[in-house]
Amino acid sequence: MTPLHHLDHATLVSYASGALPQALSLATAAHMELCAQCRGQLREAERIGGALVQQHRSTVVPIRGRSAMLARLDEAAPADTPHRPPQPIDADLLPACLHETFGERYSQLQWKTLLPGIRRVQAKGVREGNLMLLNIAPGMAMPVHSHGGSELTLVLKGAYEDRLGLFKPGDIADLDEDIEHQPIVAGDQPCICLAATDAPLRFNGWVSRLLQPLFKI
Repeated sequence: MTPLHHLDHATLVSYASGALPQALSLATAAHMELCAQCRGQLREAERIGGALVQQHRSTVVPIRGRSAMLARLDEAAPADTPHRPPQPIDADLLPACLHETFGERYSQLQWKTLLPGIRRVQAKGVREGNLMLLNIAPGMAMPVHSHGGSELTLVLKGAYEDRLGLFKPGDIADLDEDIEHQPIVAGDQPCICLAATDAPLRFNGWVSRLLQPLFKI
């Protein structure tokens, strides 16, 4: 598994500094279990985060704003870091960081129908943000939507595509309020993905908007 879509540096620095909401933090950790490149970049982000803390030790600086953080990262010019070899993966085993909130194995998940062709499992004990597993049938299209804040979507099984490209296992979509898209499941297998948000989605269709309070997404 060699992911092609990765976390941006702003998210990595926010994760390293503990500034991400719990839902986004868990999605970030799950991706890094599957991605050697982002694990290497995290080490550099931790170095930069430590330097920023030293520069601003007298001021509490929220690191959720991407524009300000990206500007600081440009100044820091992160260096390349070595990658460690990929670890073997049990096909039925969820990423270890998700075991407490979802359980250990896909085969033990209790899926609940959200819409025809879309099932989910809501995370347990997540206090900040919204975190869920989605199981979407082949060929199924999600409603067109943008975001009230940040969204991280990690593909665990299967694949989907949207205006940003094709996302396969290990790939993560790191999105903000400027992105509008419509994920569509690619191939003949269901797509299982981990979705984390820190604010409700913004749907274009009136039916989706009416149903949003019921679905809590």
